Amino acid sequence: MDSKLSMQDECRVLSLFYNQLSQLYFDKARELVEKQKDVVRPGPCRQLLALLPNLVVVEKSYVELAFVSMKNKIFLRKDNSLRSLYESFRSDLNKLEDGDEFVTKMAQHLNEHAAARILLIDLYERMYAVGSSNKSVKATELLVMINAIQPFTCHLEVMAPFISSFSLEVEILKNLLQALSELLKDEQLPCLTHLHVSNTYLATWEKNLQNRESWKLGFGASFLKGNQMPALYQWLVKLKYAIVAKFSLYFHTVLVQQTSGPDMRAICSKHNIDHMHKIHSLQRKHDAICVVLLFDALGGDPELLSSGPGYQHPERAVEPLDEFTVMLSYPIKPLDQLPTITKALSERRAELSTMEVICIYCVKEKYTYYMSLIDPRVTLVVVFDSKKDDRETSIKNNINELCAQLRWNRVFALLKLNNK
Repeated sequence: MDSKLSMQDECRVLSLFYNQLSQLYFDKARELVEKQKDVVRPGPCRQLLALLPNLVVVEKSYVELAFVSMKNKIFLRKDNSLRSLYESFRSDLNKLEDGDEFVTKMAQHLNEHAAARILLIDLYERMYAVGSSNKSVKATELLVMINAIQPFTCHLEVMAPFISSFSLEVEILKNLLQALSELLKDEQLPCLTHLHVSNTYLATWEKNLQNRESWKLGFGASFLKGNQMPALYQWLVKLKYAIVAKFSLYFHTVLVQQTSGPDMRAICSKHNIDHMHKIHSLQRKHDAICVVLLFDALGGDPELLSSGPGYQHPERAVEPLDEFTVMLSYPIKPLDQLPTITKALSERRAELSTMEVICIYCVKEKYTYYMSLIDPRVTLVVVFDSKKDDRETSIKNNINELCAQLRWNRVFALLKLNNK
């Protein structure tokens, strides 16, 4: 009796392998190919199966974000970074023998997949680097990196679940970064659209992952260990929640007109961070006249036009806005003080770009203004109707903490394992 697998059996083995890999059954997938690699046809197919355990190793490390916490390569030591492991896997794929069209197509798809993974690793590491610094997030830079990852069509049915899982991750991240970019530009509708799309893809990925039998144990011992979802999925959900919470604050003035005040407060209270409540607390704690969020409509560029938070018909010419517009002001809008505030914002851009809290006292008005940059075009201003001591650390510390929660740095820093 011939112990070698037929081509049909080989396809079934590979189909099961990629299905297990897409559902993160890493141990089962590795055991499957290690068991079957000696009974497939000699030549390219057997060589390919011998490489697949390496794919399991790198994919497992990738979805658990282990690469983010890896230290840099040390001189004269072997580079064991995940990037180098993917590059080594690509090199091994290129060494496969020719002559089998099926194996050649599969190797090509795996090569494309590994190349895309390397680009994603670069992107996640870049986001973590920003999160670990005190620098503002440049959404355009991140969008360039994610848009460089071009989707590819899978021509092999056996690989479809695996490639589909990869595509879901790319679409989720791309739409979240686009939502972040639109939020930084004060564009409500495009931001909301990208949030909706990313949420749809996240729900699809979650449904696929929850098909795992080990995640259907209800209230058994496994359930009590906590969230069983992979670290990558959990972080993408955290990023979505951070964008939603910030969206609710930046467009609070518009959103509250579509519901009642109590309902809006109830909605915001369900966010991971209720930014509006934080602003209320800051104003009450220090007895400030008001807390204001101002948007730099021109971004420092007089030629830059912004349509603001509302919908703009594509065929209608965009009307230039004032240099600074009030996004939010609680509990009142400081109409008489706005000229002084906007003048200070224009004159002290460089100082504000350091992300520090600056204090300005206007002798003529006898008002004190504390200012801090949240995003490149959004500034928080706390207004007092009396002279405040510039050395008063309590106010500065509370403003610093509020701004730190509103910036993207903290959620990006959560990419590293064990960061809470």
